[in-house]
Amino acid sequence: AGPVLLAARVLGRPIVIQEQNAFPGVTNKLLGQMATSIHLAFPEARRFFDAKRCIVSGNPTRAALVDVDRAEARRHFAVPETGRLLLVFGGSLGSAALNTAMETHLERLLAEPDIYVIWQTGSLYFDRVHDRVTPHERLSVLKYIDRMDLAYAAADAVLARAGAITCSELMVTGTPSILVPSPNVAEDHQTPNARSMSDAGAARFLAEADLAGRLADEALGLLRDADTRRAMRDAALRIAKPHAAREIAADILNRINTP
Repeated sequence: AGPVLLAARVLGRPIVIQEQNAFPGVTNKLLGQMATSIHLAFPEARRFFDAKRCIVSGNPTRAALVDVDRAEARRHFAVPETGRLLLVFGGSLGSAALNTAMETHLERLLAEPDIYVIWQTGSLYFDRVHDRVTPHERLSVLKYIDRMDLAYAAADAVLARAGAITCSELMVTGTPSILVPSPNVAEDHQTPNARSMSDAGAARFLAEADLAGRLADEALGLLRDADTRRAMRDAALRIAKPHAAREIAADILNRINTP
């Protein structure tokens, strides 16, 4: 990509980049110096670039995530409308920290008779979790969720990592969340993502170091508080960018067609 971008600059062609995280990576920091426009998913990233060239357009997300029928979603996962559903996931491969903490706190979560749990372990950890966890009528342990649109619509709260796309999906679906940023990713970029959502009132921030001791308290506190969940939903929808793909594409086409 480097030679192409250098050629574009020499020829005076517009350069458009997109930064998915609240804390930009090294490559985009460098490319931002020559970019014509810089599309951001989080407003906090603006301070790393020339603000005049920044557009907070969000991360592209699937249109299918929006306006999903909650009753249909609940039927799909066999969760009654009166149940309170916690959706837990750590990505396609899974999160060792989330899975270990869930094993510790699961009994306490399910002790409340109307709480349901959908726990997506990821492919790396499914066999171990499946073998170690006692089956329960209000628990679904899954390797992978292929209908995330229905999962978000069914959930009352989410416990997840704070990857850029996960955060954007939580925004556009208005799903209250507890975000546990991974400390093992490049430049700890998930922590600023989670802080951004927490500062906006759309999520709660939970450091991985506190996860083992506080998971049940945090999850149960949120599941018991409908008013807080409504406020978090409203906050998430306020900062959501459901038309990100359209806005980014429109900007690119406009620059192509401008002499």
